[in-house]
Amino acid sequence: VTWSRIHLINETQKLTYLLYVDLLKYTSLSRYHLTCTVDQDNKEYWNLEIHQVHLSDQGYYSCILAAVQPISKLFHLRVIDNPQYLSLSLDSNSICNENR
Repeated sequence: VTWSRIHLINETQKLTYLLYVDLLKYTSLSRYHLTCTVDQDNKEYWNLEIHQVHLSDQGYYSCILAAVQPISKLFHLRVIDNPQYLSLSLDSNSICNENR
């Protein structure tokens, strides 16, 4: 599994910053964590967690699962400023065929 942060420069250019490749961490930010859970059907779920969310965390994140048919998801994280706390809104958009 690979998690990345995507910065869109314009319609044709983007910068990709690796956060994790498998369990290897590529970011120095201690607020980012990778978790893996396995359900009763033995399916694995790899989650990127961001603790103490900042407004600067808003943007696009990508997750790629390397398999026979790679699966890729693009997530848009929207951080809403509130005087009492910061809350999240996460919209996911499939950017690849997810047939297994």
